Amino acid sequence: MQQHIKRGLATQIRMLRDARGWTQARLAREMNSKQSAIARLEDEDYGQYTLQTLQRLASTFDVALMVRFVSFSDLMDYTLNVTAQKLVPAPFDSDERLAEPPRPTYRMGATRPQILLAGEGLGASPALYRQSGESLKSPWSIDSLNSMGTKLLEAAHV
Repeated sequence: MQQHIKRGLATQIRMLRDARGWTQARLAREMNSKQSAIARLEDEDYGQYTLQTLQRLASTFDVALMVRFVSFSDLMDYTLNVTAQKLVPAPFDSDERLAEPPRPTYRMGATRPQILLAGEGLGASPALYRQSGESLKSPWSIDSLNSMGTKLLEAAHV
């Protein structure tokens, strides 16, 4: 199990870096670190990752970090179904699923879209919002996603 985690993280860090065309030295500069530290993080035998380091990596790559406990069957399902796309997630600004969320609707005319929950009133789809001539890169923000995560944890009484 520990070897799987070490190999998986090292591989994913290397794949995320390679996807951006960065060298270890470039990633080190982006993180205000040293190339030797990046080499250690990409070493499958290292395994001394801290949450702080993983959070810094996620921030540097502009992706989310999810650390959680799962059943062995969930781990097996993930491992058997892993793809390069899952290992190299899109940065926040390029995440197409955030640009077109399925449930929320948007009120027209505001400088920023107002997200409405289902049944709260009339709104327009993201595609219609874009047709209005206003730029809409993503209706979600990091703050709204963090807030949503906090609400989910509170609801679960964690």
